[in-house]
Amino acid sequence: MTATISPFAGLLIDKYGWRPLVLVTAGFLMTIALIITTIGFGTCQPEPAHCPQRLFQILPTVMIGFAYVIFENSLYSCIPLIVKP
Repeated sequence: MTATISPFAGLLIDKYGWRPLVLVTAGFLMTIALIITTIGFGTCQPEPAHCPQRLFQILPTVMIGFAYVIFENSLYSCIPLIVKP
C-alpha cells in the first residue's frame, strides 16, 4: 500500500505544503489506529471469517500504512527546507 500511494502523497504534499499539519495528522491517525487495535484484539475471539470483528484487524493496518505514507513524505521533504546547502 505504501509503495503505491507514496508518490501521489508526495506530489500533494509538495504542491500544497501543510507539512506541520500533515505530521500532526499522521501522529493522530497512528494513535487512533493503535487504540482500535487494542480494543479490537482485546475482545477478539476465534470466529468465522465473515465476522465483522475482522474489521478491527484490517482497518488499523490500513490506517497505520496511510499514516506512515503521509508521515514519511512530509518529514523527508522537510529536510531540504531546514538544512542549508
